[in-house]
Amino acid sequence: MGCPPDPAADRIGTIAHVAGRYAIHQYGERSARLIPAKNPASWTEAIELARAEREPVVLAVNSRQADGNDMSWLWDVEFERLAGGNVTVTGERATPLAVRLRYANVRFRAEPDPVLAITNSGPGRPNVLADYTAFQSIRARGRNGAQ
Repeated sequence: MGCPPDPAADRIGTIAHVAGRYAIHQYGERSARLIPAKNPASWTEAIELARAEREPVVLAVNSRQADGNDMSWLWDVEFERLAGGNVTVTGERATPLAVRLRYANVRFRAEPDPVLAITNSGPGRPNVLADYTAFQSIRARGRNGAQ
């Protein structure tokens, strides 16, 4: 591509996030990391990241056209891995998500408003795992914060 590898690698190393993915956003006095999850494999990876950090987890699902309307994929995600954690569910399709979490024996709180789900999620910096449209909506309501 005509670019020497070392300067290219240096520049790539300065990228903090792309389109808000994995970025820290501010919601009032509260900061949260936004993590998009679009399919069972990416949800599984996002759950592993959130578990490793031992911070509150906010799960947001909308199921609009861009996300896909079929919610059966919820049963392909190992939400059981969140058992014992601080979990809040939100989004337009929080009810099917709540049903799935009950079957996974994951205790959770439900909050219809995604920003209140973040600000009331308990101590620590929450990781917000969200499908595409929930991610975009939550991202638009915050402001990009410092890492």
